[in-house]
Amino acid sequence: MQKIIYWLPALAWSVLIFSLSSVPSLQVTSNQLLQEIVNDGGHFSFYGLLAIFTYYGARKTGLAHSQQIAVIYSFVYGCLNELHQYFVPGRTTDIRDLILDLLGAIFALAIITRLKGQRGGK
Repeated sequence: MQKIIYWLPALAWSVLIFSLSSVPSLQVTSNQLLQEIVNDGGHFSFYGLLAIFTYYGARKTGLAHSQQIAVIYSFVYGCLNELHQYFVPGRTTDIRDLILDLLGAIFALAIITRLKGQRGGK
């Protein structure tokens, strides 16, 4: 039961992503170019953080291949989220968003790997 606590950040972040993707039209600015940058950056960073939180849960609970689990979970969750958005009025599915989700997850875990290497693998 105590190991569940390590998965709470990934679960909470997944719920946040789902909640945000349920908003019919999530506009931050009226400037189209700036809105695209915010949207793309959001996908990249939100799924990067999801991968980090998933990696943390997997690693802390002793699962082998924690990084692969984190990337696969982030990708599958991204796929399911794009499917979910298909049914939300004012939202669309976009393969580009899914690619950004995957790249964000991979990039975040690459940074983690690099930092671990600098700290001696701790």
